[in-house]
This record gives sequence, C-alpha cells and structure tokens, in this order.
Amino acid sequence: MPIGLLELWKARAGRRAAVAALAPFVDRSRARLSARRVEAGVAPDDALPPQGLAALGRLGGLDRLAALGDVEDTSDSIWLDPYLVGFLATLITLIAKRKAGPLKEEALALVQEGAFSELTGLDGTLLAVELVLAGHAPSRAFSQGCADAAGFYTLLTGDAVLPGDEETPGWAAGFFHQPAPEPAVASMPPPLAPFAAWDAYVEPRLGG
Repeated sequence: MPIGLLELWKARAGRRAAVAALAPFVDRSRARLSARRVEAGVAPDDALPPQGLAALGRLGGLDRLAALGDVEDTSDSIWLDPYLVGFLATLITLIAKRKAGPLKEEALALVQEGAFSELTGLDGTLLAVELVLAGHAPSRAFSQGCADAAGFYTLLTGDAVLPGDEETPGWAAGFFHQPAPEPAVASMPPPLAPFAAWDAYVEPRLGG
C-alpha cells in the first residue's frame, strides 16, 4: 500500500531524530571497532560485509552464532548480533515516535531500516529480515536487547516505557509503546551519564 505524503514526512522526521540522538553513541563505538581492527592487523577493506540481500546467508550465519553467546568480531556485521538488533531497533522506534507521533507500519519500517543503515553503514534490509525472524522466535539475547533499550531510552529522555501485558510480550513493548511527545523546550539531561550506560549495554557485545 502506498505511503501518503504525511506519513512520508513523519517517517523522515522520525528517522532524522533517531539518527541525531544515537549517532554520537554509535559513531564512538564504530571508531573503537575500527581501532580494534587496526590493532588486529586487519586491512580497512577486509572483513566488511557485502551490501544487500546477497549478504544475507553469511550475515545470517553470524546472527545465528551470536544467539549462542558473545561474538567477537571487528567488522560492521557485528551490528547484526541479536542483542544489538533488538537494542537499536527499539531505540530507533521509540525516538522516532517521540518526534513524529504514531507511525503506520510501512512508515515505521522505513524509519527503522533507514536509521539503522545511516548509523551502522549496513543495508537496512538486513535489519528488517532480522526483525521478522526475531518476531517469530525471539532469542533471549534479542529480548534482552529490547528490554535494555527501554531502560536506555528512559535514561536518555527521562520518559518511562510501559511494560508488556497479556497481549504484548515484554520484548515487544518498546515497539508498540507510544512515547509522550518531544517537549518543545529541551529538558535538563538525566542525572546518569548516557555514555556510561551505552558502554555497559553495548560495548561488551562489540568485543570492548
């Protein structure tokens, strides 16, 4: 079904808000990954995943292995670790809906794929595939990533995310929750340091 102009505008606004909020964290982690790649003696063009659905087999294999435990990888494909997929997809969703209001399914998919691609450098279609697979059979790592993202969102914005209920599994609460609108005037930053929280949640998954 075609997306109307209003939904396209909302999707663009939501994607830009998510990227702006998360880029400082992701960029720092990607810089650390690059530094570890150099320390390991890997050339800049080595170990980088090919783009598009042609990469699905290899990256899907990494994803399935990651579900069995921590995966130490210095390439950008590590962002498809189930925990990080749940963490980033939930955060992108919450921040975008806080900025743009409720989003229809097609518009939200555009936001998730576009923001993930801008943040990680990977094809956003790969995130969509992982979300579909996780929706049918969420792994413990994916579910934990979704839950931790709700906590990080609260730390970042000061707004709590409602928990799941009988109709909504706990891991999916962030995807269905509609945050309060972004305030016209930015509030004071929360007392805890978001970068420290990001390091606690994300860096162990990146081999840091």
